Amino acid sequence: MTTAPPILENQLQHERTARARTALQRGEMQVMILTDCTWMVASKSSHYTISLDKGAWACTCPDFKGRCIRFGLRCKHIEAVRLTETAKIAESGLESQYTYPQFSIPHTEEPMAQSITMSDPPALDTSSEQILWRLRQPLDMNRVKRRQAPGKGTFPYLEG
Repeated sequence: MTTAPPILENQLQHERTARARTALQRGEMQVMILTDCTWMVASKSSHYTISLDKGAWACTCPDFKGRCIRFGLRCKHIEAVRLTETAKIAESGLESQYTYPQFSIPHTEEPMAQSITMSDPPALDTSSEQILWRLRQPLDMNRVKRRQAPGKGTFPYLEG
């Protein structure tokens, strides 16, 4: 699993939660209970199965399979289930098991007094180091331009 910097990870998770909340409020997403720990989230053009097994969330959507697993995030479909279930539990007055963060990959924190042994990353050649350095630099938004796409709309591209 690749880890994103904590600030970026929080921002990415916040964006997914906000998209789920907006879609639920607009009625663009509906959550249906299949079993105690399995749900289906349906939108206009697709539906995905969400499950919770031993505290680990899973979803059949491409975002979860491609990015969320890699970075330890929850997709907007999982967030929709969490928001819906939390609201139901709050209305009933029971204690919610969904109010606390639950990660798709089990996460454990070790006390700061303990040292964590990490293997050194493989040595990179100079050109690879330069490429990685350039990729880590902030994007100059003045270089982002838009082109007409085939049909309707435009798409962004980098100039230079």
